[in-house]
Amino acid sequence: MDKLFNGYNSGYVFWRDNVGMYGIDAAVNICGSYINTLLKRELPDDERRFCREMFFPMYEAIAKMFDPTRLVYPYGSDISNNRMETAYFHMNRNMSLACARSIDEAIRASNYKINHYNLELAAMSVISGYGFQRLNIILAHHIQKHESDGRYSDANKKWARNFTIPDESYAFIDSHAILIDGFAVYTRELYNAVNAEQFALPGIEERGEFVHGYEIKRVMMVDDDQGYVIGHNPGAVDPYVCWRFMIRDGERHYNWGVYGGEQTAVDSYHARLFVAFN
Repeated sequence: MDKLFNGYNSGYVFWRDNVGMYGIDAAVNICGSYINTLLKRELPDDERRFCREMFFPMYEAIAKMFDPTRLVYPYGSDISNNRMETAYFHMNRNMSLACARSIDEAIRASNYKINHYNLELAAMSVISGYGFQRLNIILAHHIQKHESDGRYSDANKKWARNFTIPDESYAFIDSHAILIDGFAVYTRELYNAVNAEQFALPGIEERGEFVHGYEIKRVMMVDDDQGYVIGHNPGAVDPYVCWRFMIRDGERHYNWGVYGGEQTAVDSYHARLFVAFN
């Protein structure tokens, strides 16, 4: 295979060397820009492989770095009003609108000749900018609302049904249904290929600390002396909890717990972090 870019024939080596020379932030910009320059080109298989090899370690590096702009507020307008967090609901909606427009722009940019699109690279481009969580929710919401449209595949419809989404929180995509369907296929494939599920929750995985029978599973500091955790007690009526904690004399003191099933705790965790960091 001919060398593809600056003398490299391996996307992984290209990513690794850029990290070594310029650092992760600059390497993300360089590799992201490279993907964007290829959107408008017809790509042979070796160049597509090069991009995948480059994207996988790039996404893993991005996912490990906490970025508040990638947080998603999980509640609709009614719950946000009750929580006195209406401003955060609207902030999240604006982020979703921007992401939806970015999907449309990436799809248009990937049209390299009539009826031919680089949808896999378009998905990589949007994922690099917004992450999987918001992108997945926007795609799932759009497909749910077009359940009767035969242009969307049964596999994508089945996938979309797994998401519970406040209707008014997410934007619609304006691209053609066939293109959105293909874009969703590549997004799902990339999600599985990079094992993105392991990065679904911000914070640090934790084991071994028990509070009132709940083992602390995930912790995220929001400043030097406070943060939020998710705890799990499989024997409890409400097996999951999201607590706030304050650090006093080097120890965590937990309060303001939200108890329920796993999704209840996860939603509370995401909402509290979204508010804390915004």
